Amino acid sequence: MKISISIIVPAHNEGSYIAKSLSSIQNCCVNYSGKTEIIVVDNHSSDNTNEIASTFDVNVIRTIAKTPSKVRNDGAALAQYEIFAFVDGDCEVNGQWLELINKAYQDTSVGAYGGQHIAPLEDNSIVTSWNPTSLKSSLDNKGKLPGGNFSIRSSLFKQIGGFNEQLTSAEDDHLSKQVVLANFKCVLDSNNYIVHWGYPKTLAAVFVKQKWHGKTQIKAHGYFGDKLVLVTYAWLLAIMTTFIGVISDVKLFTAFGVLGLFFGPLIILINRLKYHHHIKWLNIPVGYLVALFFISGRLSGLLLEFNDILKKHIRLNNN
Repeated sequence: MKISISIIVPAHNEGSYIAKSLSSIQNCCVNYSGKTEIIVVDNHSSDNTNEIASTFDVNVIRTIAKTPSKVRNDGAALAQYEIFAFVDGDCEVNGQWLELINKAYQDTSVGAYGGQHIAPLEDNSIVTSWNPTSLKSSLDNKGKLPGGNFSIRSSLFKQIGGFNEQLTSAEDDHLSKQVVLANFKCVLDSNNYIVHWGYPKTLAAVFVKQKWHGKTQIKAHGYFGDKLVLVTYAWLLAIMTTFIGVISDVKLFTAFGVLGLFFGPLIILINRLKYHHHIKWLNIPVGYLVALFFISGRLSGLLLEFNDILKKHIRLNNN
């Protein structure tokens, strides 16, 4: 018997993509023999997202939630089926998306299941040099699922308490970790990819998005619980070492600092390229530039989080 699936689609100003997203989901539902429902959660859009979504046979609700976690949780609060499947409003699912979800949950040890995002082939080089257009085949039973392609047993979701609404980002990583801590598999399957149309298409947009992501890195992962956080620390150290070397005229310090500045983005780029099935070598210089803006944004967000932590500590001491 097919598992019943509630599909929850968070959307904020996705007028350019929501029709593509909902069309792909509905086509999947038509070809799936199990019960499905589609809930679009319009997070206070100022464009025509709500109007477009309302032309589809879906349940559209509106929210003024302040975090993506709350938006997803608001949709889940109305969902009625055995599996909650979250897919972002700027993403297009593949034709086997629901069948693969159904197959995964035949294993009772699977608590959550999802796949990665790929970029559209026709996107610009800033997008395709950084994000894969096809994926290497892989399966990870303790994976970190992206929130834009994240399914979970509804009973487990409720047991855990849903997405952590105190986090403005990395809520998907946090929930993935909770699934594993609850002794369930959290399966990241490259075969269940979705196409993400809303990737940042300029270097400035990459920086802004990663600055936003970086503001809750420590809250989500702890001070030393994530590799990207550690790389960001190392890059900050490289900046400080370079600065000290220049002002003190210590060439060895300067040399070590400059090497760190170069290798920080390179390490991130190499780690990113491991997901690409086909690497376009001519795009490597652009990819390095994207990695530079990526880590700069992460560092900016991390410094903002440090500032918030310090302010909180001072307030607690004053009280």
